[in-house]
Amino acid sequence: MRVVVRGWSRDRGEKEIMNTDQLLVDMPVAPEDIRMTQGETYLQVDGPNGSSFSPTVHVWADAKLNLNGRYQTHFEISRREIGRLFYLAYGYRGSDDIAQLIASFKDEEEQRAAAITVPEEDARKAVVAQWLRLPVAERANDQQAYEFVVEAMKRYSWRVSGGAYHQAMAWIMPLVGKP
Repeated sequence: MRVVVRGWSRDRGEKEIMNTDQLLVDMPVAPEDIRMTQGETYLQVDGPNGSSFSPTVHVWADAKLNLNGRYQTHFEISRREIGRLFYLAYGYRGSDDIAQLIASFKDEEEQRAAAITVPEEDARKAVVAQWLRLPVAERANDQQAYEFVVEAMKRYSWRVSGGAYHQAMAWIMPLVGKP
């Protein structure tokens, strides 16, 4: 597994942040309370037993960094590593549940591909305007904001480096609960 960055304004090529000789498929899963050791790589999974709606996988590794500025980050994992991460996150589920989960991922991607691609600023204006057109009672809390953004992501697509969902939430969160 490898993580690298490249500079936005002064690109001097890739700067490796993490490169483990140990593949994710070979890494043991560490318990949450493990005391980490410098130079070692650890894999942890939060919520693989059904206690969390969306399990989270963490990879902890040693890195020597001397960076100044803004960088584009690149994370690279193999198909086999993706398979292991999926198993660690969802392996406790039955085959039918996993098939439904994959089908929902496929449906979401097809909807995203069918979304109208617009410039980011146009998407921001449309999403905020649609949010403000809702009755105050329908835009009073974070859960309503989440549901609204999920639906908006089906209608619009725009290029963004940090994730369109998080960006859309940032657009409307200051407006949650306001008349």
